[in-house]
Amino acid sequence: MTVGELRRELGVSHVLEGGVRHAGNRVRITARLTETAGLRLVWAESYDRQLDDLFAVQDEITREIVTAMDIKLVSGEPARTIRQSLKNPAAIESYYRGWKALFSAAKEDLFIARQMFEETILLEPESSLGYAMAAWAHWWIVFRGLSRDVPQSLQRATDLAQRAMSLDDITGLPHLMLAQIYLLKKDHAQALAEAELAILARPNCDGSFVAKANVLNYLGRPAESIELAKFAMRLTPVYPVYYPAVLAAAYYGCRRYEDAIAAARQVLQSETDNLEALLILAGANAALDRIDAARKACGEVLRVSPDFRLDKYAATQPYSDPRNLAQVTEMLQKAGLE
Repeated sequence: MTVGELRRELGVSHVLEGGVRHAGNRVRITARLTETAGLRLVWAESYDRQLDDLFAVQDEITREIVTAMDIKLVSGEPARTIRQSLKNPAAIESYYRGWKALFSAAKEDLFIARQMFEETILLEPESSLGYAMAAWAHWWIVFRGLSRDVPQSLQRATDLAQRAMSLDDITGLPHLMLAQIYLLKKDHAQALAEAELAILARPNCDGSFVAKANVLNYLGRPAESIELAKFAMRLTPVYPVYYPAVLAAAYYGCRRYEDAIAAARQVLQSETDNLEALLILAGANAALDRIDAARKACGEVLRVSPDFRLDKYAATQPYSDPRNLAQVTEMLQKAGLE
């Protein structure tokens, strides 16, 4: 069956093919990954090995191919770091289950993400990755307004990130997380410093660039944030809705309201109940005097969060300059939120 036939019959976007040739005690394994739509070769590699231990060779080549597919189709270059940090297959599985849940549209999945990353810690306690990702889950629960005890959740996130740093971290994730934690604590200088350290530690990591972009939005530097958020989105083949959400906020901060609306709609295509995107739709349409569209977005905000109060929302937004917060709240008031 050809690649084109596989696309038509099974609806697959990519096909992995390979072959094995051997001579004496040596084996050559070839593999290639093809995009079915245009028959584009995405990746190809060959592996020459001695057959001293067939099962060890099989495991090694499997790891190499799975890592390559992860890089090309899912995680981008950070996949190399993930697989350097975690050796236990069960820990790798719990990590990926946690990653999927972390960016799910369902809020309850954040607690599953936290559980999965805590399990990663138990399975591989000497790896920094589980601690850093568990810190991310705790921070994200606070960021999305789901924590019953915000100071306790932030302290747990801080402790986990600092523990990750103590374990000869090679991921840079602890700096990324501390940047977001310090931002919520309104320690803006420390947040920016940690974001810059994250980029130094992870120059090929999309997450580090979008973390700095998020910090810059709240520091009143949205023009810089736009370029960083776009760069982060180019770095990875698949990115969570958080990335275009940060980009939408940056456009809003620059008063590029049409662009902000387009980015917010991109978020809502994947996550229809994303509160931040709905608020940007409401505020940007109000700024453009599209009151009917703004009111419609307000209705969606209240559907998602029936007890939404503008004063409570404003209290959670860690802007360094009150005038930037006023730009947000005034347009939301114009849109019809109270």
